Amino acid sequence: MARPDESVAGVVATHPPAASRVPSPTLGFSRAAPAERVPAGYPRDRAGHNLGSRVATAHPAHVGTEVAESTSVDVWTIVLAAGRGRRLASLTQRLYGFALPKQFAVLDGSSSLLERTVERLLPLTSPERTVVVVPSAHESRARAMLSRWSGVHVVAQPLDRGTAPGVMLPLAYVLERSPAASVCVSPSDHHFRDDGAARRSIEAALVAAETRSMVLVGARPTRPETEYGWIVPGRTCGGCAPVLHFVEKPDADSAGRLFEQGALWNTFLVVARARSLWDRCRRHLPVHASAIDACHPIGTDRTRSTLRNEYARLPTRDFSRDVLQRDRDIGVVELAGSGWSDLGTPERALDALGPLLAGQRAG
Repeated sequence: MARPDESVAGVVATHPPAASRVPSPTLGFSRAAPAERVPAGYPRDRAGHNLGSRVATAHPAHVGTEVAESTSVDVWTIVLAAGRGRRLASLTQRLYGFALPKQFAVLDGSSSLLERTVERLLPLTSPERTVVVVPSAHESRARAMLSRWSGVHVVAQPLDRGTAPGVMLPLAYVLERSPAASVCVSPSDHHFRDDGAARRSIEAALVAAETRSMVLVGARPTRPETEYGWIVPGRTCGGCAPVLHFVEKPDADSAGRLFEQGALWNTFLVVARARSLWDRCRRHLPVHASAIDACHPIGTDRTRSTLRNEYARLPTRDFSRDVLQRDRDIGVVELAGSGWSDLGTPERALDALGPLLAGQRAG
């Protein structure tokens, strides 16, 4: 899967435990900018042949308005910012003089990837419903970056135990506060040339998740990439396509076939009912779920040492391999025209960010 270089590393929350706070009202999508809906069509392969599997495409449509009108959804966003940035370390070393994790790096001349991610997602919810998970070593840096958004929750993790607990810990934090929430899980270190297109895809996935419970966002590929994970979709049902199977980092021949067949790149954007996602994680990773269960309420002085001790005993697990790829009933919404990149290598970062990054490097 094209996933963030997410290594989980401490837990301090920006807010007191949920019991001491007055819950804020349920939010809809009234702030999402409306646009004209265009129906999704049957996708064609690169030669123009009909594939016969109708894939839902996130269009510049009034999806947000549709969500607001059709249902009242308590949406939280979980931003994964706990990676150590190993794959882009050589670039950030040149930019900063040390290997700064890329989510904290300013690569476009204006703001960090983490800040861009929070800005991208805020029209879907509010700062009070935004949870950012970070490594304890960079907690103060993250708090400084996020200080302009009063109310954002910061959860720091104590140890690197893979992406699965990196998702599960903030998910449990959300469930403490809003058991009926829907969540959007997003990497913090990816790039979208068109943030609006990405947001509309997430809104479409939120609509679909009302009936399917978990929906991924798959980017329309521009090349037969061997370093990304791929999603093979089936025929659309209820606004999104079922995921038939995943292909991880295929060889060149397989990537070419996937590209021609209309498969999608996996962006690691996940939309789900929070309780359903937790139940899936518990089913596949019961030891990890029990460890996190022992740490409630998350983010208090009383449970911080418990969390550290529990993490010390956990085996490393990957969210894509150990949860998503072992599960069923997952949908996918297609993301087109967003200019998505995982910025996974210096070359891909330069390709996505172009002269902005080149100028940073030259300086």
